[in-house]
Amino acid sequence: MPHKPNTVKTNDEQFSVTIDATEFRVANDLEALLENIAAENRGGLRFVTAEYPKVIEFLLRELEKSYGGDSRQFKDVLPAALYCTGCMWEYPESYRLNLRLKGNLQKYYQASIGGALPGYKQFGEQGICVLCESKESLLVYECYPPESISEKDISAIRRYFHEEAEKWWGQQKESSVSCTGCKAMISRNQGFVFQRHLICTNCLDIELENGVELLKGYPHQFGNNLLRRIRGFRR
Repeated sequence: MPHKPNTVKTNDEQFSVTIDATEFRVANDLEALLENIAAENRGGLRFVTAEYPKVIEFLLRELEKSYGGDSRQFKDVLPAALYCTGCMWEYPESYRLNLRLKGNLQKYYQASIGGALPGYKQFGEQGICVLCESKESLLVYECYPPESISEKDISAIRRYFHEEAEKWWGQQKESSVSCTGCKAMISRNQGFVFQRHLICTNCLDIELENGVELLKGYPHQFGNNLLRRIRGFRR
């Protein structure tokens, strides 16, 4: 039987955690997590951070076996969020990827990763939070069935991107700036933050064209677990 990663057991009962207004039942073992995924399309797992590569390997193998390699259940494994259980910081994608590659991110990509936050090298090698030194993590998995995605999600994404723009403007002194996409001028407190860039309404319309179908094909099209964030945002 394939090796299973060790998990941290606090007690025999599952507990719940709420993230982005969504409640997740948190399991202390992988079998319980699989049961939660089957019942609710989501679930959490508390475990020793250094075991992350084995956790992901196990989930990919078992969900492919149960649902198929083209299933949403299988494809939503890698984008699953990873939080430090000590300070509840959500680890950036570069951290998760380097941890999965056991600290060999630069070896596989043969270059420094642009935009990667400092600390990803150390984290990938040691599995210790760079903020609080916790050695335990919380994996938060959610599957987004295509039939659950609608135009309401696109509308919520627009509102969310605009609110992010308002936060961005709060750190700026200019009265207007040019759109990253088309260079049209954007007045203060207007526009949308899309993939870390401020863009205008016309450019966002282009990005979100056929948005529902794009999200049904890949629910992380506009950002990992963005659907969960905006669904909590619209409640």
